[in-house]
Amino acid sequence: MLLKKKININLFYYFFSLLILIFIFFKNDLNSFDNSKFQLLLLLIVFIISIYIENFKKNILLKILIFHFFIFYIFRIPFSVIQDNQIFDVRFVGSTEIKNSIIILVLQYISIFFAIFIVNPQINFNNTLKNKNENLMIINSVLYLILLIMFLNFLFNLFGTINYENYSKYLAVIFNIFNSKRLSIVFITLIFYAIYREYKIKNLKYLAIIFFIIYIVDTIYLAGSRSSILHICLLLYMLSLYYLKLEKISIKLIILSIFFLPIILISFFISTVFKALSLKEIRYTFAHQDPLLFLNAMFDQFFSIIFIAGTDRIAYLNFFIEKLSNKRMYENIINFNYYFKSFIDRVTPGIDFFNVPLAAKDMQRSYSNKAFEEGLLSEPWILRVTNSEQITIFAETQILYGYFSIFFYLLFFLILKITCKLLNNSNIIYQQLINIFILVLFFDWLTGFGLDFFSINVVYSVFFLIVIIFISIFLKKLRR
Repeated sequence: MLLKKKININLFYYFFSLLILIFIFFKNDLNSFDNSKFQLLLLLIVFIISIYIENFKKNILLKILIFHFFIFYIFRIPFSVIQDNQIFDVRFVGSTEIKNSIIILVLQYISIFFAIFIVNPQINFNNTLKNKNENLMIINSVLYLILLIMFLNFLFNLFGTINYENYSKYLAVIFNIFNSKRLSIVFITLIFYAIYREYKIKNLKYLAIIFFIIYIVDTIYLAGSRSSILHICLLLYMLSLYYLKLEKISIKLIILSIFFLPIILISFFISTVFKALSLKEIRYTFAHQDPLLFLNAMFDQFFSIIFIAGTDRIAYLNFFIEKLSNKRMYENIINFNYYFKSFIDRVTPGIDFFNVPLAAKDMQRSYSNKAFEEGLLSEPWILRVTNSEQITIFAETQILYGYFSIFFYLLFFLILKITCKLLNNSNIIYQQLINIFILVLFFDWLTGFGLDFFSINVVYSVFFLIVIIFISIFLKKLRR
């Protein structure tokens, strides 16, 4: 049957990359990228070659790297060419900087690709089945534990207030560590594993329904997170890579994904509205305008939010070019000294030794002040809301290590390889959680919110897993 036929995922990469290559080759007006046509073509050719080379190693990290680079860099190229690149205009990025940055991006991508290819750290699913009853007991206890923490987290986000003068600041730190994202990784991984192993978990359907209702309300309504549904999709993709060695996808699943896409877009729009409400950006308008007129205005903005804001979320190519081109503007925060201070402030709850924000949160202020000093701005920007800006792993590594980046990548993956070997003897259930967290952290590292953010994320994730595992061991002993 046609719907059951499968198509190799790499064919999608080849097909769309070639389409973009042809588009760039024949398009006359490339806007900000007018002088970078050959550099873009080189980037596309190198990416296509990397897809072919990946077939000789079959490493899950290479698959994630290719997926990440395709979605956030390659697929973004047509949008960057068609849309006005406001960030280039606002931050004075010229055609020469764009051209040089793309060449650096090619070198960075080759460096990280071959570092993984050469070191070859293995994060594979151990398919041996041992101690089924014990594994089932662990899964059940952890699922109920996660659901309990999720509910407490939801209550704190709904009713709790953060006062840095009393105990509530410690609760904020605790629920930041045990947040919805990490809880969802554990919950969905265990469900995926249970279904894969055909374990019979009592009331699994109801547990899943309760969890996802709390998750959606907590992340979309309370937090206004525009990536909560995408996080679930990304997690399912990684679980499929890990357990199913996903290389082909059925036509039926492609069709279902197309129908599921509007749900993601609508959730993105709704979370954007809730975020604006939480920041009081549209409360005044809503209170002083006829509700029908207000709703009409909102629907007029639907396309703008979905298309422009949505594609801006994958504009890593633009982020990379801007950060690398303006590295002098960020040299006071993209450095190990600043990262150390930011890290120490975050891992010492309730105490700020240096009182510096995460580097990603300080980008706007850093650029504004430096541009004002250089006479590019008549006055520094007035920042009413602080937004995190992506540095991207490629820009950050180039700024920190320059053309020696390959040695950093080799050392990074060598440490990862040794770590994975040391953790190989864990209980099979705990091994699933550890491996999936490694894959998610790897993806977060590629996203590039700064080494300080990544280091804190690693520390929090390790602490989170240790607590979850020790509590489950304690519960297992109680049952005996």
